[in-house]
Amino acid sequence: MAIRILTSHHKSILKYLLLSSTSVLLFLSDDFLQKIYTDANQSELELKYVFILYALSASLWFSGSKAVPRVVLGVFAFIELIQISYISYAGTPINPIDMSKVFSDSDDITKVIASEWVSHYLAILAVAIPYTLHFLLFNKFQKRAAGITPATAQVFILAILISKPIRALDRDLIAFLPSPTRSSLHNSINTFSYYLVKILWNPSSFSAPEYEDYTVSRRSDDSTPDNIVLIIGDSIRYDHLSINSYSRPTTPNLDKRMSQGRVISKQGISSSVATGASLPLLINTVYEPGNTKQLESKTANLFRLAKLSGYKTSWLSTMESKLLNDLGVSYIDNIITRDNDPVGVKLSGDYQMLNWLEGYQPSAKNFIIINLWGSHAPYIQSYENHRNKFSIWDDSENTKLSQRTINAYDNSLALFDDVVDKIIHYTESALKGSQVVIITSDHGESLGENGIWGHNRLTKEISSVPIVFYQRPNSTSEKWDTPNEHHLSHYDLSVWLSGLMGFRVKNSNIERNVTYYQGEKIYEDNLYRKVLVDDKTLIFCDIALLSNPPKTDKCQDPAD
Repeated sequence: MAIRILTSHHKSILKYLLLSSTSVLLFLSDDFLQKIYTDANQSELELKYVFILYALSASLWFSGSKAVPRVVLGVFAFIELIQISYISYAGTPINPIDMSKVFSDSDDITKVIASEWVSHYLAILAVAIPYTLHFLLFNKFQKRAAGITPATAQVFILAILISKPIRALDRDLIAFLPSPTRSSLHNSINTFSYYLVKILWNPSSFSAPEYEDYTVSRRSDDSTPDNIVLIIGDSIRYDHLSINSYSRPTTPNLDKRMSQGRVISKQGISSSVATGASLPLLINTVYEPGNTKQLESKTANLFRLAKLSGYKTSWLSTMESKLLNDLGVSYIDNIITRDNDPVGVKLSGDYQMLNWLEGYQPSAKNFIIINLWGSHAPYIQSYENHRNKFSIWDDSENTKLSQRTINAYDNSLALFDDVVDKIIHYTESALKGSQVVIITSDHGESLGENGIWGHNRLTKEISSVPIVFYQRPNSTSEKWDTPNEHHLSHYDLSVWLSGLMGFRVKNSNIERNVTYYQGEKIYEDNLYRKVLVDDKTLIFCDIALLSNPPKTDKCQDPAD
């Protein structure tokens, strides 16, 4: 008799585990269904997220209740209907700011739905089919599982569902922005969590500044390089590269190329202190603090301009796919991120980029942005699998912590230089025709100055990034002029890249010899610093807030 009870118990557990697997497939299937009729949905399978979905699905089946799954499925179906419909219409996942407009501009939204629903009705089916099947599945098979306490499962469900809203209490918007390659349900949970906690429950009275629209026009000279490769390392600081006279040989390969007259190095000024802010500002050619309209319009988006100029566009990143938010994913032909190859990146780090490039199928014209881990903290992580070659400066516990940290940072720069050199070798051998390679960073890094380490603060050190130019002309007469200025902002670089692709960006808001350096909250009431620029010095003005700009700028002496 005891054996029969045990067997029955095991069968019950097995049945619910199989049903949990079915639930995971149904939760993910709206993405697969939408991909059948549109390429706007670019979601990819995330192994970590599949495990979380499986834990949630198993908890729903072991909850011993039909009401609990119905509530969860009803909420998910509602937010997914909005998400999938938005992807179908706008070509990108909805973010919390756009979500607030759905409800605040309901009259306009209703008119759009009334006029456009015929073109996008398949979005409704993509959600309705799997969620209807899911409801029916729970109605038919949900019973209390033997040996499982329903309360335990229900508490686990609650813990999973409230984890994101709790996280939204003390995190900024960037942490909740959608990634085009994530599951739409994952994006929906992030978007609605932030919307409910920070926008609906605690609305801000902040209004973004008004700026004149940018205009983009074709240049009369239509000559463009065949290949443009922009390499963006993380946390690479200008004055810690030996190419820029740093005392340690952190960039021996770039040093060699410079000695051959093939490299030009400029001191760059980052657009922001954080990756999730600096990349959208750089890729969308945004100058002013708080100009979210320009971010959203994609008027001067580099991927968009590259497509218009006939380039095959690619984003290759050993970082997470969430960094793609607001980079113009609909204009990118080829996307590979760490999320596509987590094991390869874990084992090889930035060297995995070389394996991806070996599989790249070049076109006649190629615009490739390569985003590397670079010198992101913890610095040792970049070279932990390559210590024999890159543990150049002592990073052992025998060294004082502050010096050990700087040593590890410099070691990571040496690896970054090696990876960059190999990427340039690849471009020279695999990409035909003329090419321009630009090397920069999303932001710099504080290394103990004034007791500050890391980034995310508006210090001079974190603004300091390299902008390095290398080009291989197709013929001796075909060469593209690099900017003459010693100091270049990310905005200057973006404008130059636009010109390289055959476009002229006109911005009537620009101030002569002034650039802006922003905090990480570029979609909200953000901190920023005005920077006065000339050929010899950078003068940083005091930190200001968008909602309360100073009447008179107080700017520091360069020596301070």
